[in-house]
Amino acid sequence: YAADFARELAEELRDARLARRYQRLLLVAGPKLLGRLRDALDRDTAGLVTASLLRDLQDITERELPTHLEGVLAFAGVH
Repeated sequence: YAADFARELAEELRDARLARRYQRLLLVAGPKLLGRLRDALDRDTAGLVTASLLRDLQDITERELPTHLEGVLAFAGVH
């Protein structure tokens, strides 16, 4: 299941890149998914990854996300 999800997500990210919906990409996922996602990304999409955070945030509420992402967002220059 995780491998299929990673491939589907990589396809969505590729399509979004081709549609110019983002210029840089931050990846946040647990260890297994992050590794599979990195492997599934095409070269051009992978080239837009400016930072990644090895952390499973699936149980975090939307309100809590900024606290957990502060460091990686600052590192990537996102305000």
